[in-house]
Amino acid sequence: MCSRVRDDDDVPTAPIHLQPRARVLLAEDDTSFRGLVARRLDRDGYEVYEAGSGDEALRMLLLGWPSDEFELVILDHHMPGSTGLDVLSRLREEHDTTPALIMTAFPDPELIEHARRFGAAVLVKPFSLDKLCDATIDAILAARSAFEGAGAP
Repeated sequence: MCSRVRDDDDVPTAPIHLQPRARVLLAEDDTSFRGLVARRLDRDGYEVYEAGSGDEALRMLLLGWPSDEFELVILDHHMPGSTGLDVLSRLREEHDTTPALIMTAFPDPELIEHARRFGAAVLVKPFSLDKLCDATIDAILAARSAFEGAGAP
């Protein structure tokens, strides 16, 4: 489990280095796997929004919420409609720099190269939830560090 702090009511809150709660968009078409990942991230203090497809994730990012409100986007690659890489490509076309993780059970060098070119890390399924948690923290901290290093208030 990620290191985290607890508030006075002994309710899990965000990991201490990710205060306040980081907003994460999780796009995964496998309902049971999405629920498992979402519960773990929520338990570890993240504010998780779920999408069941790449198209739904795009709507949430580009139409529903300003995408700068998400500190991380976790995308399954193989989804009906828009793939995780399609979503990431569209975000980058919109000059959105939200950090991203691509999950896939079928890694190939071309997918990995494209994902990295867009600044995304790739997690190969199956992976442990601890590994996902570590990758989530790393991506958010790297983005926050870059933001602060750029002279953000």
